[in-house]
Amino acid sequence: MKFARYLEDTQITEWKKAYIDYRGLKKCISQIRKARSQTGIDANSFGSSPLFAGRVQGSPETQAHAHPSPPPRTITIPDQPTPSTGRKYGSTGRTPPLSSRIAAMPPDLPPLPAPAMDIETANRPMTLSVRTMPSNSALNDTALSSSRDSSVRGSRQRPRLFSSFTLRRRPSTMRSAVKPTSLSELYLVLTPLERQFFHLLDAELDKVEKFYREREAEALTRIGVLKEQLRELREHRKVFHAARPHDIVNIPDIPSRVRHFMGLAESAPAPKAAGDAHSSRPSNGSQDQPEAAGRGGKAKDAHRPETSGSAGPKRDPEEYHHAKKNLKKAVLEFHRGLELLNNYRILNLTGFRKAIKKWEKTTRLTAQQLYQQEKIEPCHIANETSLREITADVEDLYANRFEGGDRKKARDRLRATMRSDTHHFSTFRSGLYIGLALPVLASGLYDSFKAETRKQIPQYGALLYVYGTLLIPVVFAMLIGLNIVVWSRARINYIFIFELDMRSAVDAREYLELPSFLFMTLCYAFWISFSYASTIAISPTTWPLAWVIFAITVIVNPLPIFFPSSRWWFIRSTWKLFLFTRRRVEVRYFWMGDQWCSLTFTLSNLYFVGCAYQAKWENVWNTCNLGWRWGLPFFLTSLPSIIRLIQCIKRWADSGLRIHLINGGKYTSSIVAYVAYYMWRHNGSQRDHYFIIWCMFATINSIYTSSWDLTMDWSLLRPHAKYKFLRAELVYSRWVPAYYFAIVSNVLIRFIWVWYIPSGGLSSTLRAFIFAMLEMIRRVQWNFLRLENEHLGNADQYRVTREIPLPYRLEDHDRDVDSDEDKGSTKRPRRRSTWRKKDDGQSPRMSLVEAGRRHSQVGRSE
Repeated sequence: MKFARYLEDTQITEWKKAYIDYRGLKKCISQIRKARSQTGIDANSFGSSPLFAGRVQGSPETQAHAHPSPPPRTITIPDQPTPSTGRKYGSTGRTPPLSSRIAAMPPDLPPLPAPAMDIETANRPMTLSVRTMPSNSALNDTALSSSRDSSVRGSRQRPRLFSSFTLRRRPSTMRSAVKPTSLSELYLVLTPLERQFFHLLDAELDKVEKFYREREAEALTRIGVLKEQLRELREHRKVFHAARPHDIVNIPDIPSRVRHFMGLAESAPAPKAAGDAHSSRPSNGSQDQPEAAGRGGKAKDAHRPETSGSAGPKRDPEEYHHAKKNLKKAVLEFHRGLELLNNYRILNLTGFRKAIKKWEKTTRLTAQQLYQQEKIEPCHIANETSLREITADVEDLYANRFEGGDRKKARDRLRATMRSDTHHFSTFRSGLYIGLALPVLASGLYDSFKAETRKQIPQYGALLYVYGTLLIPVVFAMLIGLNIVVWSRARINYIFIFELDMRSAVDAREYLELPSFLFMTLCYAFWISFSYASTIAISPTTWPLAWVIFAITVIVNPLPIFFPSSRWWFIRSTWKLFLFTRRRVEVRYFWMGDQWCSLTFTLSNLYFVGCAYQAKWENVWNTCNLGWRWGLPFFLTSLPSIIRLIQCIKRWADSGLRIHLINGGKYTSSIVAYVAYYMWRHNGSQRDHYFIIWCMFATINSIYTSSWDLTMDWSLLRPHAKYKFLRAELVYSRWVPAYYFAIVSNVLIRFIWVWYIPSGGLSSTLRAFIFAMLEMIRRVQWNFLRLENEHLGNADQYRVTREIPLPYRLEDHDRDVDSDEDKGSTKRPRRRSTWRKKDDGQSPRMSLVEAGRRHSQVGRSE
């Protein structure tokens, strides 16, 4: 594999801008090669000797008037002194007089042939290209190549010091005959284009070195913060043991674990770090701001007796376990960042070496060792000592605090990477499920339109509507698998964006297995309901309910099938989504809330499904008509928008950014539009003032949401972009027309409510199902560009690791300054943890960014 492709495949995509521009350097080398070929200098012009070699060739201007070019002239020197003179001469010896050289020639030489070129051509200026100079003054083992003696030419011996010493004519450039000892000497013999390569190389080295030093400085600061946090954890452990001497530290209370899993544990938002970097691209507040939040609850043991060594009220055991868990996550995430930084260092050093090697191959000059010694070796990126020491410290800390001193176990846990299993069987099973489902789905649809089937199932229309309600989320889940495939191909780090555990994160082919299985079972339930209505004693209306119970059982079952860790992640995230706690709003929560906003058809019809079974499927359309019961369907329809509105308010309260309130206005407009729609439906869907109110608010909502999609969620419609109406950076750069299709289709589907207005044509229920399918497709399309924009936002901030909230706030307390001015010294500030001093029992949290800033400030003051 070419290194340029290897670099693209293995580099950290969020740090792409900070890597060496290897392709740019290759383009410069290609320009050098092209310039040399145009001036008659190519790689074949040089001999294989490591010392020097050259050839003679006329300039392009004179070659047009010269004779056909003969073979290159070879000038060689005898390898042994003639017996008549006994003299040795060469590059350092004195040349003998002409008379002695003529006397030494054999008397019976044949006559010389005609000249190979005319005198005018032979008198052109020539230059001698030399690679190295011999260290000895004697020239040994040379051969005389001349047409005067063909036998000598045939038995010529290859020289040991010089290789086919030939001259090549160059227009104006002279290469030094001495091997350069420094880059400055090398630059003297280079052409301007060749020197330009080193200017580009220096610029890339400066860029890489600056980025690496910044990350290394952050790592040094953070390791200090983690050490202090772990010291506070050790003190917290002592207080915990003193308060509960009979408790087992490693096994927290079961109710605490349940409350934590269900999202009921109290959490206090962390103070906002003033220096937190935000993406420069517009955000709907969807950008995951580093607003750290903790999980510390109120002190429930404030009245416990004081113990020696404690400076304040005792901590709740739940708080200790949460602090330990958060610190464990912080150490794991920090170690992962160190591994990424080391990979960055290795890839860039390899890139510099490869680039210089290509330059040497093109120019036939040596620069690798000189550039390595003078430029690369003095840089921090070439010295891995500091990074290796930090990594060793992290492994020691983790082993001592969390693995009982077992360093091997700690290394295995810290160095855990994503599974690299093959997915042939998962792909086969998914394809098998879908292949078995499609034929029975087509057969069931065909049978559902038969007259005899409709006679056997009087409520066939309502049954079809229920199956459509269940089909939407299953197909939607399958299409999200397509999102994951495209994200993986485009190297969008969705695992980091959704904060998944890379050890248990499933591949797109594994993910598709469960939705395709549920799709197959739903299709078979549908097929049995309509194709075997008269042959099976079970009522056709029983199968939808049976499938719902079966699907819930498959999703929540504890058996190790269908990737239980991923299923529990989905259940936990969905549960927390519907809990309005003080928890920090993460990307996965508001992204999942947006997905539910596109499933309003299914949510609103949950009332209809329940009503149908309650009425035993008798006169369903009249019994379950909205009528005065429109409040419950409206609430179910608006619930995702209400959740997203609360999330926006929560994010505004945590960050103070008004952009979140503007985003909340979008969901407010959706809620108002739903109110107007249900009021219009409740009043008979007439062309009255309710209809006008609904059209007005629906138009406002469509304009609001589509504008937000394009400008904020997707960051499109940017001025001065390469492609009009798009943005400067495109991850899907090979599919530029797809962006324009997404813009148009997104706006059209946002205004799909207009098709409710015509009174004739398709029934309102069929229209609702079609519109729900289109909204589902729009959301899948939205996911592609929304995650792309989130990924670019992380790349703008160089974010590759999560900001884990730290459990302890370390405050700086300056000691009194000595009043004696003669001493002229100030005592060093000391740091105190506040977790033992808070009266309300809450444990203030701080992110690693803010903690690092405080640590660096104290270090400077010290």
